[in-house]
Amino acid sequence: MAKQKLRAGELGTIQVITLPSGRFQARARLCDEVGKLHQLKASGATAALAETALREKADSVLNDSGGPTLGKDATITQAAVVFLYDKGRSGTVEDSTTEAYEASVRNVITPTCGDLLLRDFTVRRCNRILADIREQRSLAAARKARSVLSLICQTEIEYDIFSFNPVRDARRLPLPERKTSVLTPEQLLLVQRLIRAWRKDSGYGPRPNVETLENAMWIMVGTSVRIGEVLALRRCDVDVASSPSSALVNATIKQQRRMAFTGNRHRSGRGRSGGSCRRVSLRPPSVASSPGRVGEWRRTCLRRRRASRSASATTNAFCAPSSTTISKS
Repeated sequence: MAKQKLRAGELGTIQVITLPSGRFQARARLCDEVGKLHQLKASGATAALAETALREKADSVLNDSGGPTLGKDATITQAAVVFLYDKGRSGTVEDSTTEAYEASVRNVITPTCGDLLLRDFTVRRCNRILADIREQRSLAAARKARSVLSLICQTEIEYDIFSFNPVRDARRLPLPERKTSVLTPEQLLLVQRLIRAWRKDSGYGPRPNVETLENAMWIMVGTSVRIGEVLALRRCDVDVASSPSSALVNATIKQQRRMAFTGNRHRSGRGRSGGSCRRVSLRPPSVASSPGRVGEWRRTCLRRRRASRSASATTNAFCAPSSTTISKS
């Protein structure tokens, strides 16, 4: 009769023999996650120790990913470490998003429930943990922690520790109140005066480039473009020959907190979301942002496009004197 073939992740029958030295050796076949057979051996002072060592070696083969692994007795903190490692290795999320996950784990999840065993993480306990975070910190922190905990539990499902995601069955947190505010022309003029007076007579910090700040503000007011998308505009993205003039918004500025100085900023070739790639008209805003400002931000783009005739078409319209990317902050 043919020997039954092992399935992926299955450990065969363990055989224990006694070595001439008096120690015990356990042997078994293992089929890894891709169907490859392994002949495993492990020895110990007793038969039980040899079998335990063999099972540990089998777990190491099955879960070997070059990084941290999870066991049945893992805590939420250990699971978060594996989750962050897998996210960083996958390359499917931006570095800034990974940093936000790390901050939530470090500042909220670990202090609140980091020592809780995964097998004890139930829907009831999840509700209690989120309620404590909301009371002790804020609703925003609780909503962020809920999202990260759900992703951590999804990772545990991949490691066959969970059969379902308890966070999905937990009570929903209320949505934060949305406050809509509209700036009046007088308020916009006030912002302009504050920009021009910022650090004018103060010795704290360098004097900012007032023209750059003011131009970026008027472009944001007239087009509703985000600050990162404004700073990512290149000279070739602005079309002043068409009527009306237009600008192609297809990128943003990414910043990484873990990197120092100018190395933490770069132009990302994709926007904040899939629908962020768009062309916006540079027609003056219909609400007439302020007296005498009609068409000024259109001329701003024109000046930025023609400011440096020696610069290439891919040069950023807004950049520091050293030609480096300007920080969003």
